[in-house]
Amino acid sequence: MEKDPMKISKEIGHFVRERREEIGVSRIELAKALHYKLPNMITMVETGATTFPLKRLPEYAKALDLPLHELAEEVFLKTFPYLKGHVRFHDEKHVVTVRKIERQPLSPIKKTASDE
Repeated sequence: MEKDPMKISKEIGHFVRERREEIGVSRIELAKALHYKLPNMITMVETGATTFPLKRLPEYAKALDLPLHELAEEVFLKTFPYLKGHVRFHDEKHVVTVRKIERQPLSPIKKTASDE
């Protein structure tokens, strides 16, 4: 079951805000560390008003004082929660382990009178 993209953005934003507050950094300071001219982008990410900028994942990890693999795993598993327990990120080498996921058999398609 797919999650609502807005809900995913809010969950990732909540994580970013909690981490920022945990390390005692203001939105303005985080914006400067990420080379944003204004803190508006930080506010938009934290509130889920915009999606997390994946291209800037390494910069966010550094600015939030997190190992890259930890932030990548957090973002990935919030986006694809059904893969929890099947995907694991390891150290700074960016190695990803994926366990085999058993596929469920598809149910046969039943013909209807209109198909004939």
